[in-house]
Amino acid sequence: MTSIAFNANNPLFGVQPPREPKLDYVRELASVTSSIREPLVRVEAFIQEQLASRHSEVHSLLKYVAELGGKRLRPALVLLSARAQGEINDESIRSATAVELVHTATLVNDDVLDNAVVRRHRPSLHCQSNVHDSILIGDWLFTQAYALVNEGESTIPGRWIARAAKEVCEGEIRQNISVNQLSLTIDDYLFMIGQKTGSLCAVSCALGAWSAGGDKKQCEAFHTFGWKLGTAFQVHDDCLDYWGSGDRLGKIIGGDFAAGKLTLPVIRLLEICSERHRPMLLNCLQTKGTEGFERVRELLDRYRVGEYCRDRTRQLSQEAIECLRASCTSPECRYLERLAISAVEREA
Repeated sequence: MTSIAFNANNPLFGVQPPREPKLDYVRELASVTSSIREPLVRVEAFIQEQLASRHSEVHSLLKYVAELGGKRLRPALVLLSARAQGEINDESIRSATAVELVHTATLVNDDVLDNAVVRRHRPSLHCQSNVHDSILIGDWLFTQAYALVNEGESTIPGRWIARAAKEVCEGEIRQNISVNQLSLTIDDYLFMIGQKTGSLCAVSCALGAWSAGGDKKQCEAFHTFGWKLGTAFQVHDDCLDYWGSGDRLGKIIGGDFAAGKLTLPVIRLLEICSERHRPMLLNCLQTKGTEGFERVRELLDRYRVGEYCRDRTRQLSQEAIECLRASCTSPECRYLERLAISAVEREA
């Protein structure tokens, strides 16, 4: 099977020599989704239609959530998977809208759980309003998604999305329990991240294939592709929290470190750190703070952890692509492959 040529001149994850400009993820996503521009417009209009209430107080909060926008990766995965398997239809549009509502609900809840003050360059909802309203808006979004997806004739979309939402919640719970647990392994971390982010990308791809007439085996292959893509995306995102730019990401970097969340960079560093540097590393992880964050970043560079993280994310991306190629021969699959590559070659 032909391997994918990733950008070897990656400026992230440690000090690197001069190189070519980095892949612009937003531009790449726009290019990839150009073939589904019309159905994406329909989905966007449908999302805005769903984020509405007859009660002005609730409507204003939903309007604020709607204005936060987003890359719409998950709706794109639904539509591209449907196009790769057959034709986009009303079921595809409805599923794409529902998964984005679920994703938005998880972001609203995440910001409360993480006490994150910025989301996409704007104040998080709980800062714009309050914690209580934010939690209830998250519940509202989940409920609206389930109501929408069950408007079709089949119970499959509702059951699949419910299962994925449960996985997301379990992943969040497990990550919360693992805070400051230095014994967390890389395998445990990867599965936890798969639940948190991979599961919703997985159900997006599976629903897209199913809506276009895919059989069980085909839907399972798309599901696996989405799980690995989503996992790679989140692991890369966790790495950007150490090496990324806050201006590009639209949020403050170092949030995971400050919250005591163990992600791939630190887990790997704990594995290979020498006895000479271990006391300093453990002290930084315990005391946290800006100085501790900078010292940990120095250790990450010293031990070349960035190269390891880059290799692991690219491996996940490649596995996703190979899984897709094994079951999908449509030329449209190349767009999904490009998303898998760009997921781990982005700066934001």
